[in-house]
Amino acid sequence: MQHARDLLHPLVRLVEEAGVRVAKAFEGDFKVEWKGPRDPVTEVDKAVNAFLCERLAAMVPEAGLVAEESDEGENAAAQSREVLLFVDPIDGTQEFVDRRQEFGVLLGMVVGDRPVLGIVHVPMAHTTYYGVAGEGSFKVVGGGAPTRLRVSQTHAVSQATALVTRTHGSERLERALAHLGVQKRICGSAGLKAARIADGDGDVWVSPGPAGMRWDVAGAEVILAEAGGVLTDGLGRPFDYRRGLKNEAGILASNGLLHERAVASMAFAERAP
Repeated sequence: MQHARDLLHPLVRLVEEAGVRVAKAFEGDFKVEWKGPRDPVTEVDKAVNAFLCERLAAMVPEAGLVAEESDEGENAAAQSREVLLFVDPIDGTQEFVDRRQEFGVLLGMVVGDRPVLGIVHVPMAHTTYYGVAGEGSFKVVGGGAPTRLRVSQTHAVSQATALVTRTHGSERLERALAHLGVQKRICGSAGLKAARIADGDGDVWVSPGPAGMRWDVAGAEVILAEAGGVLTDGLGRPFDYRRGLKNEAGILASNGLLHERAVASMAFAERAP
């Protein structure tokens, strides 16, 4: 994974630079539009999307760029490239709009059909999670020394904690959680949920489909896998980063020990009337 390893730290610096822009905008006023129900987009999303894509095109010219606020046609065309970069300028825009600090800037690199590099930066916490396939995953807080990420060893569902959405709840989600029998704790953006599970701060995250987009999971998958965890769709299958962008079958992240039971709970939620 030499290419990803060489790019990691320049890409981390770029994502953190984007985070500075997001954090500055968070403290001021910004315009909000709506792409759909519970799906806001701000002028900050668009500006940071453009900033990241311009810089990434120069840094990794061979890569296809798939970014949340870019043109749908351009995103679809980019998926044919051998190297893909998935960009989410503000993961958790609803959190950002509501002036809650649990949002992030996400970047994931896919080579061939699998993710090889991931970055989740949480601007307001001055925290960056990152990982490279085969190299481990790490957390850096406030510019300090990296600490290695490790998932929890929780295997009893009665002792497990599920990280759950604040803004995208549903009856299917509640059925899945009830069937699984875990405790619940609210957590913000998608990338932050996966990163916290990678850090052992939570054990499972279930989100029945449709749930988010590929840029919500590409980078997070690497970080979680390198910490010993698992991230799949709601049926337990690997994400296909070459076809489609919507996570139609949901998202399921865990410490690995709880994954099969979580898949069963997701299936139960889908079957229930």
